[in-house]
Amino acid sequence: RPVALIAGPTFDGSERFRHTYAKLHVFNQTAYARIVFVDADAFVLRDVAALFLLGDAWWLAAAPDHGMKLQRDPARRFNTGVVSARPDATRFATLMRRLAAHDLRKTGGGRAEGSDQGFLQAYVAEDPAGFLLLPHSYNVLKRREKSLKDKFRLEDAFVVHLVGGKPWEPGDPGSVEYPVTHGAWHAARKRCGLGAVGGLTAT
Repeated sequence: RPVALIAGPTFDGSERFRHTYAKLHVFNQTAYARIVFVDADAFVLRDVAALFLLGDAWWLAAAPDHGMKLQRDPARRFNTGVVSARPDATRFATLMRRLAAHDLRKTGGGRAEGSDQGFLQAYVAEDPAGFLLLPHSYNVLKRREKSLKDKFRLEDAFVVHLVGGKPWEPGDPGSVEYPVTHGAWHAARKRCGLGAVGGLTAT
């Protein structure tokens, strides 16, 4: 069902992330034992049922925010494009109190820090209990294709996250730079019987 927006801090350059704080509602969906949230610009390639089977000790599980390379501190720099969350009203209330006091001036100023991701990173950095770092294959940012080149294997990914330019944008401007990940998205649409978008035709 629809949820309300959640106000959170942004700074110049991060305004496009202002609506992402609404993702924090997953922690208040107490009708469910566990929720797996996948960003709208990510798509599932393999069975992710294991993310629903995590123990109650883990209130949040997410994969590293690896971008072009794996982070040196992945437990602090995780990506919230795919999360496994255990809803809990008390936890949600705590998150809302902490968000109201969240000060971006105390963070490193990264682009995503004015977002749900930056807020949760700061929260986990202060209180890591109950956070589980997932294998990066559960949230493969498409930039890995660019950094690994011919060594990039789509079959190793459970979920591909199409950060940055999208394959559904007119002309699919990233199709040359990211032929595997963008091509997989177009191919998935074709398998589902959906028409081509972005002026391209899936092969």
